[in-house]
Amino acid sequence: MNLSNFGTYRSRIARAFTLALLSLGACQYSVPITERPTRNVEMKLIGNWVSTDGRETIKIRTLSQSTYIVSYNNVLFQAFHSDLSGISFLTVQELETCDRSYTYLTFRLSEDGTKLYLRLVNEEVVPRETKDVISIQQLLKRNLQNPALLRNEDEFTKVR
Repeated sequence: MNLSNFGTYRSRIARAFTLALLSLGACQYSVPITERPTRNVEMKLIGNWVSTDGRETIKIRTLSQSTYIVSYNNVLFQAFHSDLSGISFLTVQELETCDRSYTYLTFRLSEDGTKLYLRLVNEEVVPRETKDVISIQQLLKRNLQNPALLRNEDEFTKVR
């Protein structure tokens, strides 16, 4: 591979990863939940995490006072808190393809901070065709009590 094609090659790999995420149920949206972070980073999230089966790794670092930089299986994302009606949502934006789409999820930490639990927003409840922040927020608020709003929980363990 010559260097002039490296950017295209990397973009294809990122797109393939994004498609893999979609096949696992991660829906991509064209807008964030909130235009700006709703609070600062939570230091307990910072660190390296591995899935229970050892196949997925997440590295979370601080990019700014209110934004994380995330490496999920070596693909880069930025994330920020989009708290809505008392629920801790994260808006996660992929950085390695041109469309820079968003994924929405919730998280919780175990009391001792060694387990991270993630749940993706279900596109059957919040359709990916929803194209504006206000409509996204309204759909999320309207469905906060709907058990189908979030997909199954994924568990990650902090690596020391």
